[in-house]
Amino acid sequence: MKENFKLVTESMHIDKSRGEVENALNISQDLLEKRQIVIVDIANDPVDKKDYQEDLDPTLFHSEKTVFGWTDKWFGMTMEDIRALEDKTKLDLDESLSKPIEVSEVEAGETVVVRA
Repeated sequence: MKENFKLVTESMHIDKSRGEVENALNISQDLLEKRQIVIVDIANDPVDKKDYQEDLDPTLFHSEKTVFGWTDKWFGMTMEDIRALEDKTKLDLDESLSKPIEVSEVEAGETVVVRA
């Protein structure tokens, strides 16, 4: 079946329609009788109680602005200055990555401490 399996999904977006148009794709009567329509509403479809996990419920998600990005290092620099800063940053990173990493043996469940 692997080689012979074929799945074709055709869709059309029609203004002010949520799938109520009977034959939006203008298919034959024979195909109309064979088709199966499944309306998927990811926002309002009920979740089976055995599958529900509160920590994964998108309706309970709350986001807080907690990120702060520094801009003072490059603000006001010319493109030439920024390129020089990028080159220095790359050299610093390459130097850091070239240092050996020390890892000690650990038992299952222990925290690993890595020292560069």
